[in-house]
Amino acid sequence: MKQELSGVTSVLIPLYNHEKFIERTLDSLLGSDCSKIELVISDDASSDQSLMVAKRWLEQHGEKFSRVVLLTSNTNCGVTANLNKLVEASTGEFITGIASDDMLPSNAIDMQRDYLLAHPSVDFVFVNCAIVDVNDHVLKQQAASSLVSTLLSFRLFILLNAVFNWGVIWSRLFGRRRAFIGFGRYIEEHSVEDRWSAIKIMNTRRYAYLQKVGYLYRFRGEQAHPAISSNAARRDFHNAERRLHPESNGLLYILLWIRRLPFKTNRGKWPCR
Repeated sequence: MKQELSGVTSVLIPLYNHEKFIERTLDSLLGSDCSKIELVISDDASSDQSLMVAKRWLEQHGEKFSRVVLLTSNTNCGVTANLNKLVEASTGEFITGIASDDMLPSNAIDMQRDYLLAHPSVDFVFVNCAIVDVNDHVLKQQAASSLVSTLLSFRLFILLNAVFNWGVIWSRLFGRRRAFIGFGRYIEEHSVEDRWSAIKIMNTRRYAYLQKVGYLYRFRGEQAHPAISSNAARRDFHNAERRLHPESNGLLYILLWIRRLPFKTNRGKWPCR
């Protein structure tokens, strides 16, 4: 068994065809205390120069981190399978992921890690995020408005918002690695992973929301994931709910049951069964 790095956050980056953005993504990590970051990158057989750019950056900055792991593959395995590889390679006390075209604001990792260190009854934290374009211009200062952020201080509102008003703030995770590993592996037949992990986290009831912006999401429209159709993403979204509904507890179980009501036209079944 690998020895856990106490106080260290494993930052997982699934890399694929983002040669234009990966350097900016990695640069954004330098705004946090790198000595308490384990950087784990897995290139999923990129067809551009993404891997070369990442290697060059690591040659310049790799020694600043507690530990660096660079994984490569000869064949493309997809987002969820690549994430499973990243999780297995991680050893930090905490774990988070960042898309290879997104960025983090200064001290984002420190802020979330310190919150969990100070709150042992919380295993996962969600944060507000800003939305930027391909040139790093801010399109939206806060994905969640001040009013919504205030309401999200109540756990009940977090649950209702995540289940019925899915948004980018719920698609990112930061938590204790052991708690996350307890969820099991990502479903590799899925092309998207975030609905699965969010429901798993909600079911623990050990989560909180921080109003500060802790993530910079890059909006690129349909060109962001050309290999993943909207229908496929929608299918995986609902399939995650269907799979996780039986193991959900309390109010989450009821809310997920309510979400199946619109599908009564499908003989009461979840979609994509």
